[in-house]
Amino acid sequence: CPGREGRERTARAAAKGERKGTMAKKDEAKAGDEDFIGVEDQIDLAGWGAFQTLAYVACYFFVVSDGMELIVTNVTFRAMPIQEWGMDDSNRGYLISASFLGFVVGGLVGGFIGDQVGRRTMLFVHTAIFLPFTVVSGLSQSYQTLMVSRLFVGLSMGIVLPTAVSYFSELCPTIFRGRAVVSLPMIGFTSGEVIVLLVGLGAMRVYGETDCGGDGCDWWRWMMVAGFVPDLIAVSLVYFFMPESPRFLLAQGRREEAEKAVRRIAEFNGTVGKLAEGGRLSPVRGGGGEEPAKLFKELLEAPLRDNLVLIIVVWGLLALPLFGMGYLFPIMLEKQFDVSPSRQFLLMIPFVAAETIGVAMAFFFIDDINVGRKRTIAAFEVVCVVLLAFGAYVSDWDLPWVVASYIVLKVVTAAPYNIMYTWAAELLPTTHRNQGISIGNASTKLIGGVCLPVLLTALVMVNGMVAASRMTFVGYALACVMTTAIVLNVGRETVGRVMVDVVDESLDDSSLLLTRRSSGGHRDEYQPIQP
Repeated sequence: CPGREGRERTARAAAKGERKGTMAKKDEAKAGDEDFIGVEDQIDLAGWGAFQTLAYVACYFFVVSDGMELIVTNVTFRAMPIQEWGMDDSNRGYLISASFLGFVVGGLVGGFIGDQVGRRTMLFVHTAIFLPFTVVSGLSQSYQTLMVSRLFVGLSMGIVLPTAVSYFSELCPTIFRGRAVVSLPMIGFTSGEVIVLLVGLGAMRVYGETDCGGDGCDWWRWMMVAGFVPDLIAVSLVYFFMPESPRFLLAQGRREEAEKAVRRIAEFNGTVGKLAEGGRLSPVRGGGGEEPAKLFKELLEAPLRDNLVLIIVVWGLLALPLFGMGYLFPIMLEKQFDVSPSRQFLLMIPFVAAETIGVAMAFFFIDDINVGRKRTIAAFEVVCVVLLAFGAYVSDWDLPWVVASYIVLKVVTAAPYNIMYTWAAELLPTTHRNQGISIGNASTKLIGGVCLPVLLTALVMVNGMVAASRMTFVGYALACVMTTAIVLNVGRETVGRVMVDVVDESLDDSSLLLTRRSSGGHRDEYQPIQP
């Protein structure tokens, strides 16, 4: 199992750290560096402890605020001053698309900058944008102000999510990385969505939920600013307690800072004595802070190009049913069944919470060496096709049946989407990880958040709710079939493998096989990933 493999590798690393100079490769190590080992092994020796728990909590609160933003515009639209601002149903799609368009831009720009200035710095940049524009959203007095503020909120969220995932994945010991990274967006998104719905239910008690008239009901404003608190908590934890990622520092050639970060992690965990050679690190050949243009060019060249295309295509296909149903579910409750705002929110809580069930199920398989990331994704997609057929069949039945079909589909669509955060991080080297995850995740927001709301709004307005649901379910099923075919036939399994630090000329250009580049001299220089 990957856990045993990781423990054995860690034990070997500790033993080799004690035998000075016997395993070094003199042709690539500097004098005096022969005894040191790689950053992956040192983090494994430090183990999972108080530091990783604190890092998880900080990144969790960042993702909580992101989860709130995923649904808040959609579920609050009915309470906005629709008549006063001259809006109709089409403006709902435009407002949601504005947020996700900002996410796309933020993801692309933030990922590019984040691989240069660091994960920690980009988290601060996110907060500097997010906090003020969240307040502006809640205080908006016109459609135009709300549109612009939502665009900038989306921009900040595009920066934070890929950065938080990259940051946390680089701080995790190997044997914990798969489940820990997958659980982060799953728990964070679900918590954020549930919390913002509860905030709305509380605000309705104060302002009332019906008879809003053309001027709207002010409970929607409190929901818009709800993300302020978790984001403030997250950035405070990072500022006071969290160092920069040692992987990033080492890949930038900042070896002494990386060693200090490793020792700080071990100090938090109380495992300083377990570090080999006091936490000293072998330098990464090829690391040293390459030019931004060169890093971006490398992403577009083999073999990174092939991995990047794989990430974009698979993640984008997985986003179609997940985002599409998330957008249509509250509209279906309003248009098809005419439920009140409070009942709509109460029905949405189990819908958004269903995400945790799917990802919890995935935990049993993603770190199994005989199943791994790829086959787990494929299995969920096969089940999804069957359930989509059922959902299309019952789409004109009574409310309980329709709600049940959406909840079950949420279970099976959320799991593979969240698995991609782990798989994408492992397919990319440290020097390009933040940028690559940002591009891949931005593609999902472009497809599922920018294009889908406008398209689905038009389908509902032209064909009605039931017909639009059936047509989209057929499209989602086709996307699931394509995803299954791709992940089973393209790409390589990464479960239990060492994360890449830098791109090397010996990377295999002939396939999507990314050869693992060791950052320490104690291993063989290259370790091919087996299918």
